[in-house]
Amino acid sequence: VIAAAKDSKTGKASFAKLPAALQELATNAQSEFAFTGAAKESLFYRRANAEGYSHVMLIGLGELGKLNGESLRVAGAHIF
Repeated sequence: VIAAAKDSKTGKASFAKLPAALQELATNAQSEFAFTGAAKESLFYRRANAEGYSHVMLIGLGELGKLNGESLRVAGAHIF
């Protein structure tokens, strides 16, 4: 599971430093406008086989400057 916040200036997801294969998945999701990091947003890659992970899920946290405990709770609930 990779969590990302939405950058309000660019409108794109902001990720922490990721290994190369996972970064490629995240970049592809952004370039195809499939994932922006918005709250309650998710994208699931099945059989990704990236860095030894079979399945990879991207979870949006909401706008970067507005993150709080509630946004993390919602993201955690969305994972399950």
